[in-house]
Amino acid sequence: AAVTSSGSSDPPGQLSCSLNATTSNFTTQIASATPGQVVCLASGDYSGFTGTSKSSPGITITSAPGAAVTFNSGMSLNPSNVQNFTLDGTGGGGTMTVGDELDIETSGDAGLNKALNLTFQNLAFTAHDGNVVLDGPENSNITFNRDTFVDANAACSGGSASGYSGIFYVDNAGSSTTQTGLTVENSVLVAPMDLWNPGRAVQDGAPMAFENNVVTGFVDHTESASCNHIDGLQWYSGTNGSTGGVTFTGNLCYDH
Repeated sequence: AAVTSSGSSDPPGQLSCSLNATTSNFTTQIASATPGQVVCLASGDYSGFTGTSKSSPGITITSAPGAAVTFNSGMSLNPSNVQNFTLDGTGGGGTMTVGDELDIETSGDAGLNKALNLTFQNLAFTAHDGNVVLDGPENSNITFNRDTFVDANAACSGGSASGYSGIFYVDNAGSSTTQTGLTVENSVLVAPMDLWNPGRAVQDGAPMAFENNVVTGFVDHTESASCNHIDGLQWYSGTNGSTGGVTFTGNLCYDH
């Protein structure tokens, strides 16, 4: 039988690049992208990325075929001016690593009550202390899907944890609103082999969906450590009265 070419050289399932960017022009290329387009990043460190705001359905930012894309200094996204984009680590045929904290918060309550529609998928998070920090976006529709989170030992000072002691930290303390619309799914959250200081896979004081994930390795390895406080999962009531509304299903938790 005759075989008809589709006209595309992309492997099945691979995203097709609408625009290509490098570390020197990615800000301009992302700003130029229109809803529905895909921006492919060449190899390099894109730590200056602060997000973008597009109309629905937004844009996808991914790694170019064979590219190794990093955010060695993490990302700081202000909910007041980010909306409608996806970071897809492997969709374009490369890889994407976030080497420091992904911080999604803003001072006060500015811009907290809107659908951000942000998706982070197929990413490797490797921060030393706190992979992801969220503060208060309401009805935000933030999704983490098919990601890998590797925690490290948090800092210890005077017998207490210093900084954010965990992979996923959802904080309502500085906001009068309640973080809602967060989904973490189909992902792997793992502690290092030498975990001994405070460490948590998830610390959350707000409603969220946590589904079909693997959580492993959160167990004390050194009983004499001054800051032992290891939790795979820790849910608590926020200072603004937020509580409940957590969907926890289909997860595999072991070696705790």
